[in-house]
Amino acid sequence: MKRIRYLIGVLLVFALVAAACGDDDGAETPESEPAAETTSSALDAEDVTTTTIAPDSTAPEPEPEPTPGCITESPGAVKIGYLGLPLPGNDELFAAGVDYVNDELGGFCGGNTFEVVTCMSLFTPESTVDCLNQFIAEDVVVATGLTLLFVNPNDLTSARLASFGAAPGSVPEAESVESSTHFFPPSTAFLGAPIAAMGELGFENGGVFFTDNASGQSSAETAAELADGLGVSITPTFFAAAPEVPDWSAKMLTAVASGPDFVGAQILSAPGDCPGFISAAINTPNTPPFLAASCAADAIANAADIAGNYIYSFTILPGDEANAPTDQVANEVGIYRDAVADLPNVAIGGEFGYARDVFGTAINLARAIESLPITEITGDTVYDNLPSAAFDVFMAGPVDCAARPDAGQTGCGTNMWLYEIVADGTFVNLGLLPVLQ
Repeated sequence: MKRIRYLIGVLLVFALVAAACGDDDGAETPESEPAAETTSSALDAEDVTTTTIAPDSTAPEPEPEPTPGCITESPGAVKIGYLGLPLPGNDELFAAGVDYVNDELGGFCGGNTFEVVTCMSLFTPESTVDCLNQFIAEDVVVATGLTLLFVNPNDLTSARLASFGAAPGSVPEAESVESSTHFFPPSTAFLGAPIAAMGELGFENGGVFFTDNASGQSSAETAAELADGLGVSITPTFFAAAPEVPDWSAKMLTAVASGPDFVGAQILSAPGDCPGFISAAINTPNTPPFLAASCAADAIANAADIAGNYIYSFTILPGDEANAPTDQVANEVGIYRDAVADLPNVAIGGEFGYARDVFGTAINLARAIESLPITEITGDTVYDNLPSAAFDVFMAGPVDCAARPDAGQTGCGTNMWLYEIVADGTFVNLGLLPVLQ
């Protein structure tokens, strides 16, 4: 079975190693500084005497070379703004991740801990603007939370407030955000890596669903250009956004009419979207393999009927630990399971597609800040340096924002997995996808 593999920054690493080795092997012993001289008052040069001046022991020593990564002399509480979300388990997951950083890891950057300023978001731009104003008033260093997708990045930029969230931005302004200070990807980029992966698996023509609103229209246009550059053509089909419930059977018939060799859905987040999409894929004649985002619970429930199809997901799925790419990732999957086992409203996998990223938000934020060359953690230092973050994403793999081809042009994001669904109810991990191409 073909596995998708992305080699990020390998040439850069080799170059850095080669440079380091070259410096060590070719270094020359520095010459001693010439001794200071004093001359006698005699006019005859032959009578000139020299005296060596001993170094001044009181002279300040040269400043040491700065050490890469965050170092703070006076660790304390670091305020972060959290956009709460009225979904079962969401806030508990985020709090559990904060507790893990503060209690189990002993903080970050020499003992700093997170202090959370919570503001409940109501899925509207107006409520998130109110929350941003609260965060600014309380001097938080970064905004976090899944509902960052409702935030206009221009508001964040105006406030010089960095953002750190897993979900893609879906407002039209997020499509053209020009700063990876905002650590979440625009939704078209969120779809780009899975489309590229389908291309590597041999698929060439996709029928892809987008929400029927301004954001979906914009995303469809951009995604079509993106897919074309990846050697895959896509034909968009639009479906009604929440709270409306689309007729998925009719939509699937429309999507397959053009003869695609796979069908895909960008984001299926409203109640009923995932079961409707999967049911339509099962029951519509001549439906090709599908690619769905985050429909893990319905994929698990219907695995016997949808074997051979694909999902890309942030959540924990059966077989995740066995298929982990490294021992570190396998260990972190276990940490996640242990941490959330006793949370009353949290299912280990499937019920909430972003579960592991919500739990991992604080851990990833701590790791990101630790990678920054700063000596003080403030809103300004985080805002100015977050685009250079490079760290291991919790339960995923490495991300290096500065090394990306589009560094500084789009938001930097965490990673997700591509799975093939197997009839016995397990999932074959085909590899780690970068959210951004």
